[in-house]
Amino acid sequence: MKKILNKLSSRKLWVSLGAVVGCVLTALCGEPDNATQIVAVVGAVASAIGYVLGEASIDRAAVASRSDASDTDVIGFMVDENFE
Repeated sequence: MKKILNKLSSRKLWVSLGAVVGCVLTALCGEPDNATQIVAVVGAVASAIGYVLGEASIDRAAVASRSDASDTDVIGFMVDENFE
């Protein structure tokens, strides 16, 4: 639960959601020009992908910073390097 609350307090999340909402509103309510609608949809998708990639890099850094990440797997079992 604390992790979800931490995510909801993230500025990256709110900026990305604002960008998506703004782009979708522009696509739906903006000028009936195809170029405007295409740019708005691309902007919405790009901001969502940017948020996901940002969170993935944070998760990757957190895993890399763990001192026992190379010795154990996700469940906590020891990993045998010579196991085939």
